[in-house]
Amino acid sequence: MSVFRKVNLKKNFPIVLILLLAIFLRFFNYSNRINVSLDQGRDALIGWYSVQNHKAPLIGPPSSSWGFNFGPLYYYFIYLFELLIPHQFAPWIGFTILSIVSVYLIYKIGEHSQNKTFGIIAAIITAISFAEIENSANLLNTALVSFAVFLSFHSLSQVIYQKRIWAALLVGFGVGLAINSHLQSMPIISLIFITPCVYSGHLKDKLKILMLVSLGLLASLTPILYFESQHHFAWIKSLIDYTLHGQQKFYTPVRWLTEFTRFWPGQFGRVIFGDSGMGLYVIVFLILGAVLTVVKKYTIPKVILIALIVFILEIFSVRYYKGPRSPEYFIFLHFFVIIFFSWSLSVFVRANKIMGAISLLAIFSLVIVYSLPLMSQSSHAKATLEILGYVKRDIAVPVRLVMLPDSHENAYSLYYFLLKAGLGSPDGRPLAVCDNHDSLEKHREVCLQTHRLFVADRFVLYDFSSFDKTDLTLYPPTTISPEILYKRTYNNYELEKF
Repeated sequence: MSVFRKVNLKKNFPIVLILLLAIFLRFFNYSNRINVSLDQGRDALIGWYSVQNHKAPLIGPPSSSWGFNFGPLYYYFIYLFELLIPHQFAPWIGFTILSIVSVYLIYKIGEHSQNKTFGIIAAIITAISFAEIENSANLLNTALVSFAVFLSFHSLSQVIYQKRIWAALLVGFGVGLAINSHLQSMPIISLIFITPCVYSGHLKDKLKILMLVSLGLLASLTPILYFESQHHFAWIKSLIDYTLHGQQKFYTPVRWLTEFTRFWPGQFGRVIFGDSGMGLYVIVFLILGAVLTVVKKYTIPKVILIALIVFILEIFSVRYYKGPRSPEYFIFLHFFVIIFFSWSLSVFVRANKIMGAISLLAIFSLVIVYSLPLMSQSSHAKATLEILGYVKRDIAVPVRLVMLPDSHENAYSLYYFLLKAGLGSPDGRPLAVCDNHDSLEKHREVCLQTHRLFVADRFVLYDFSSFDKTDLTLYPPTTISPEILYKRTYNNYELEKF
């Protein structure tokens, strides 16, 4: 009974309900929605290998753009999830849980900075955000960026509003976690200097906060700094090389007019609704909220102003960044779009409760409608798990998996699931997986018709021992090895290539 009194379910019922909604939206149709593509399977295998061999890399996954790697904290999270979650989807589930935790973190940010109403609105928007739901089923280093930003600002709100100086340590760690995960997060490093400046206290407290924030950042960067000490600052050199030369490879001319009329509205629409075309309506709503704030002379919370500063830095960062502009390179924006949109909604509710409630209900309904197709869509996971089920049922002995040329889309994830099921072994029965890609739509399969054991969607499983070794169209095949994938992490910095 005392436990229930402490939790106070009646008082916390709204956020409990919102968290249940977030759990439902993120785990509905989960086994069909998780992303099991090349990078996801590779990272899962590296995590599995790290746990089995009691070690983890000092460098993170390689960039697909140029010859450099990100920090290793992403792999450490996978390592942790492998240890704590007894499920074949362990790393995926771990990142989904972090997405749910983000809903609670932004709720507390709103509650600390303004009131419970703002917190509840922000939690609702985060729970139903199309981009957050989509990102929650992914296993990718960029997927960790969103959680890191939520963590940083939650810790910042504790420092500012709760006067918890120790939380500055988590601000620094969150900043480092974001930068470790992907360099799209670089503008958030400004929190290292902003946090002590906005704290309303004595100078010695400000200096203490600066020290704690810096210590948190240093802790997050310790593995990569240790790596640097062993490799003559090769990581920093690779980042400089990308900044000076690598970006030019992807350069596309941009201008400020296009940025503000198309790119940024598109990002706002994508995060909330999953539709860049809805971005203009989001921007209009934000402008109306800002106007209403000025007219009503509402005080803007410090955390909103700080988020605005970091966001402006991101605008300039993106404007002069010449690399690719894929959606996964802008996950950093999720928090800012959600917090600004939520603040505007809270302003409408504060100005007129009835009109505000109607606006919130209308947006809630619209976002859910846009999210429904996302809930029912299928990734390659369904076919991958069907192949796994066949091996369990009809082969039932350890196997080794061979990838045929250009057939790597889900092969790493499939082998990871086989290892988790106790059916993967370097000395096992040789099976081969082939990917038909989009050839099925052209009614011309690229995968051989002979020696087929099982077909699931566009993927074909073969008995590799029956293949004609003189058929050059099947070669060179690649045997999947978690150890080699682990060692490949260092390819950008070691003389030996794997």
